[in-house]
Amino acid sequence: MTESQSNTIARVFGGRTWQPYPGLWWVIVVRPDQRLVVIGTDNICVYADAEALHAGDPLAEIRFD
Repeated sequence: MTESQSNTIARVFGGRTWQPYPGLWWVIVVRPDQRLVVIGTDNICVYADAEALHAGDPLAEIRFD
């Protein structure tokens, strides 16, 4: 997704944008239980915490492909 798209999604869901790599934009929403919901171009993942996100170890994933 583009930066503009990620900014719009972040405003709707109360999250923040993150660009982990050039040209790649994600939206991160912190849930009340402190888990992270990461919305990307081709999936949505839930991570236990930032460490799990950086390790690439999601608790759940929904793929769009």
